Amino acid sequence: MLLAHKIELQPNEAQKEYLNKACGTVRHCYNQLLERFSKKENPFSLKAAYDFYRTGLTSFAFFTVCQQHNLSF
Repeated sequence: MLLAHKIELQPNEAQKEYLNKACGTVRHCYNQLLERFSKKENPFSLKAAYDFYRTGLTSFAFFTVCQQHNLSF
């Protein structure tokens, strides 16, 4: 038997803004990694992806805020 729990979030305006920014950051990271590793000269590896994630994405302002809060994507 499978059981599931459905939880509804009801964030206030500040929380909604933060969640929208966090989701945008995840989307931006994914798109940047996809763009980088879809080129033949950049073969994919977990180490290369992690290095790019930690060093190459710091130009996106909200990404550094997420890192300070230890949000993992």
